[in-house]
Amino acid sequence: MSKNTPWRAEDDAYLREHYPTQPTADVAAHLQRSARHVQQRAYDLGVKKAPGAKTLRTGRWTHLDDLLQLLYADMLNEDLGELLGMPMQDIATRASRLGLHKSPAVLSQTYSTSMLRQGRRQGQFTAGFKPWNKGLHGYSAELGRSHFKAGNRPPTWVPVGTERWTTPPRALPHAARYLKRKVAEPNRWALVHRIVWEQHHGPIPEGHAVIFHDGDTSNFDINNLRCISRTELSRSNGAAVPIDLLPVWQLTRQLDQEIKEIEKAEHDHHHNRHPARAA
Repeated sequence: MSKNTPWRAEDDAYLREHYPTQPTADVAAHLQRSARHVQQRAYDLGVKKAPGAKTLRTGRWTHLDDLLQLLYADMLNEDLGELLGMPMQDIATRASRLGLHKSPAVLSQTYSTSMLRQGRRQGQFTAGFKPWNKGLHGYSAELGRSHFKAGNRPPTWVPVGTERWTTPPRALPHAARYLKRKVAEPNRWALVHRIVWEQHHGPIPEGHAVIFHDGDTSNFDINNLRCISRTELSRSNGAAVPIDLLPVWQLTRQLDQEIKEIEKAEHDHHHNRHPARAA
C-alpha cells in the first residue's frame, strides 16, 4: 500500500489498540504499510509504545511480575534480589515501569539502614567530640577573629607591579587579550593601556574607553591610544567597523552631522524669508 494512501478510521483504531504492545513490524504487516509509515502515523496520533512492552513480549518478566507485584511493597530490593536471583537495579527499573511503590514501613527501614552506622547516625557528633580543626587556621567562633597571623599571604599572592594578560572567556576564545598590572594590595589591578593614557592626559572621563588605533593590544605607544565615548564605541561595534578604521568612521560621522546642521540652517533661513511659499 502506498504511503500516500489515506488512513481509514478502522486503520487508526487498529493502530491505537495494537501499536503500544505489539512489534511495529507486525502492525505494519497487518495494515499493509511500511514500518516507517506506521511509526509516523503513531507519532501523528500521539500513540506511544507501552513501558516495558518489549520485555513483556520476550517473556523475561512474564512469570515474575505477579511475584513482584505481591512482594515489592513490603520487601527490600536487596532481599528481592536474593529471592529472584536478579540485580537490585533491574528490580527497581521493572517496578518503576509497573508503577509499584514501597510501603511507608519499608521506606522507613531503608532510611534507617542507610543512616545508622555502628549504633549511631553518620555525621552525628557524640558527647565530648573534639573537631579536628579546632584551634587551627581559619575563623574562630571562640576568639571572634581569624587564626591567620598578620601579614599572612596566600600562595597566589604576587607583588605590586606584576603584569599578566587577561584570559578570554570560553564562549569567545579568540577575543582580544589585554595586559593588566597589579597597582595596590590586596588584589587591585588596572589595564596597562588605561594607565599609560592617564599618565599623559589625566583621568579618563566617565563613560569613555581607551582603544588601540592599530588594533594591536600590545602597542602601548601613546600615539596609538584613543579615548572615545562608550556610545561611539558601541556604535562602531554595531556597525562592524575595524578598529584601525575607527578614526575615519568617526570623522565621517562628524562630517555627516555638520552637513545636516548646514542643511537645516539653510532650510530655516529659506522658510523665514518666504513663509507664504513654504506654506
